[in-house]
Amino acid sequence: MPRNLHNEKKLKEKKKSWVYTRTPSRDWPKTCNGEEQTSRPITSSANEGIKPDCAKMETADSRKLRFKIGKKFRIGTRNVRSMKAGTLSTVIKEVRRNKIIICGIAEHRWSGKGHFTPAKGGKIMYSGGDKSGYGGVAVYLDKDCMNMMLGYDPVNDRIMSIRLKGTAHNLTIIQTYAPTTQASEEERELFYDCLQQTLDSVQKQDEILFMGDFNAAVSRRMSEKECNTIGEYGIGTRNKAGEKLVEFCLENNHFVANTMFQNHRRRLYTWTHPDCSRHQIDYILAQNRWRSSIMGVRTLPGADCGTDSELLMAEVKTRLKLLKPGARPIRYDLTELPLNIAYKLEIKNRFEVLGRITEQMEPNDLATEINKIFKETAEKHIPKMKTKKNALDKQQDSSLY
Repeated sequence: MPRNLHNEKKLKEKKKSWVYTRTPSRDWPKTCNGEEQTSRPITSSANEGIKPDCAKMETADSRKLRFKIGKKFRIGTRNVRSMKAGTLSTVIKEVRRNKIIICGIAEHRWSGKGHFTPAKGGKIMYSGGDKSGYGGVAVYLDKDCMNMMLGYDPVNDRIMSIRLKGTAHNLTIIQTYAPTTQASEEERELFYDCLQQTLDSVQKQDEILFMGDFNAAVSRRMSEKECNTIGEYGIGTRNKAGEKLVEFCLENNHFVANTMFQNHRRRLYTWTHPDCSRHQIDYILAQNRWRSSIMGVRTLPGADCGTDSELLMAEVKTRLKLLKPGARPIRYDLTELPLNIAYKLEIKNRFEVLGRITEQMEPNDLATEINKIFKETAEKHIPKMKTKKNALDKQQDSSLY
């Protein structure tokens, strides 16, 4: 193929390579700095401030890669305490070094909503407030994982969700940044109400993971009803914010994955207080339905980012439990039952015998015996119905002769 035709073909493929529910304008986030401003946007259409049309998420390119059943991968989350010059490149470097393909970012302090390609590759979807300098959440996808994205929803400066294609079920990740303990009770209630609405909007068949800075201490399991929600390996003392998080998990049948795995204490804490005390306030939550998908959770204290928070990492394996086919129920031909004298006679005789010992039997034993009489008598005197073959089965049978 001539070189000029080959170059034209590559250029066309490059233009078609991205299909998103949201595209940034050419002057995408003006509030970003450093290498963030040198990153080139994908397209020049659409307004970043418009909420994405969630109905279009399913219209993504059908050729996208998918999470395969049984494939293990790593996800992570970290509070960066603002994206200063050079912070983004450091975060991406540490994420790649630890082989994390999806990483949530809390408190980047950008304004606006959108997505862009950082200088080191991959894709970043972000959701900030109207003004820069406070809050904000984002999700980074590596160059392979970004081709699995169906869409994302930047809810507000504290919550955003992203949906990824799976083989048998899709994966939805919700990144959060909860109000601090100094925030009012009203602000905390508003956050959890919004978090509940976001969860309710996710398709029920998806595997759902929460991750981020919840600014809450859940500690260890404190009652029997928390046995499927909180594990034995939390640290610290539970506070009011922790009680609210546990309540949210109990209502939605989720568990706090950090507390379920035994690790060294330095692999459990996620934030260091200015007085050098260590706390666990960042969490990864998962549904009990997909409990076996979480293979392990721990922090990576060696990951450099110039912040007092640690990189929290989880190993996830998309699994599906194969359902064993149950035995087919026996169906009897009841068309001639009214004329079946032998069946009626045996039922009558056996119930007369049973009536003599009824007072000596427990209710459950009596019900079992009655069921046994009907079943055994039916097997002896009532013919079973023949299964009807469909047209395909008949065609296969005829092809054998």
